[in-house]
Amino acid sequence: MSSLLRLRNLRGYTQADLAVLTGKSEAAISRFERGERRPAPETVVKLARALRVSSMRLNAALLSDAPGEVEPPDQAAS
Repeated sequence: MSSLLRLRNLRGYTQADLAVLTGKSEAAISRFERGERRPAPETVVKLARALRVSSMRLNAALLSDAPGEVEPPDQAAS
């Protein structure tokens, strides 16, 4: 079980809940949890805030989970 999935379950959130809290799609949350994609740094910060953990700790956990491809940066941020 991925670190992100464990934390989400610990907080009692669904993928839909976490998607709303982070501004990401449910599909993106699912890909992060399955290790198909690693969230970009700005997404790690959003996930950490939503899950009430430090972004450094979450990032370390995500990096140790799976070597998935990093998500592309948000186009809106450009």
